[in-house]
Amino acid sequence: MGFTLKSHVLELGVRATGGFLLLLLVVVGPSAQAQLRVLRSVGVSQTGPNYRCGGPIWVLDGIPVGPESYGSFLGLENTEIFGSGAPTVTVSAADCDGTTGRLEEHLLTHYDDNYGFVRGWPAPDETLEGRTLSQVPVPAGSGVRAPIPVPHSVPPNPLPPTRDLITGGRLGDWMAAGGDAEITCDDATGDAVIAARIYNLIAGGVYTVFGHWAQPDGTELVAPFGGLPNTVVADKNGNADFCRAVDHCPLDLTPNSSSLQFFSLSYMGDGISYGLHPYEAFETRAFLGVAPLPFLSTIPGGIVSFEHVGFRVNATGGPDPGPFSPALCTDSTPTVASFPMGPLGLVGALAAIGGLAIRRRR
Repeated sequence: MGFTLKSHVLELGVRATGGFLLLLLVVVGPSAQAQLRVLRSVGVSQTGPNYRCGGPIWVLDGIPVGPESYGSFLGLENTEIFGSGAPTVTVSAADCDGTTGRLEEHLLTHYDDNYGFVRGWPAPDETLEGRTLSQVPVPAGSGVRAPIPVPHSVPPNPLPPTRDLITGGRLGDWMAAGGDAEITCDDATGDAVIAARIYNLIAGGVYTVFGHWAQPDGTELVAPFGGLPNTVVADKNGNADFCRAVDHCPLDLTPNSSSLQFFSLSYMGDGISYGLHPYEAFETRAFLGVAPLPFLSTIPGGIVSFEHVGFRVNATGGPDPGPFSPALCTDSTPTVASFPMGPLGLVGALAAIGGLAIRRRR
């Protein structure tokens, strides 16, 4: 993408009483086009980081294909009579395409033991698994978590507060989410603009945006994408816009040779953002009202945070979700124009400054 402005010479003659005014105006365009690089990416609904309905979505550069690069953060009720006894089972491809008839079932919190193990996460209390998204405990004081009643379950007094009636927590609704994103890099300044529109999210849901980076040592780093705050809130129709300007091109390696593989919007079931972290995998909290007795537990991914829509950047592979639709907020795309002074430009500048000639009739 660039800008081309051809050179033009404009002569303007004006006759006036007692003289002739000659103005020579030369406009010279850039001798080289400004360089902008644009990546367009179509959002893919996920049931975990780099995970969709039983398998990985993308191959991450230098990271093994396995729990090091993908994980399941959502499940369905375990209906297997002779199953493992776990409250949930991983969402399968047959579940997502409707073969099993489970599209209308509520998604449940699900902890991926393998994904957590390779990252050194302490496993959460099993009581926190198998809960619907409306049953995720929320902060209820310093270091304390508790479930929030749903409407009509308690008198409508100021306290206790009730939770919004969550829509979109069923498998079919969740998998209908998607979006379009553009990353535009300006090679002249090194800056970039990220512009994305995401649709069919959970209405009124709080989402955080995190990038998944491949590091030189072959591990994955999950960090805020687009700067802080990295939080967006879906509107009543489940739409959200994410527009950010950054001081580097996400398509390129960082100074420490990290490569952005994809970025995701994670639904925060507890309605808050954790700043630098997508979840509190190592922090212990007290839980009240979730079980007959209080207990302590961590809250890793799959317990309060659920990756919903992902956008490929430097990763490879993945499904073809369909045609791209223009993203919103592309009017923020950086425009770069330089006007180097060539020989004709020098003449034009001299003419503009000193080329005013008046010839008076004798």
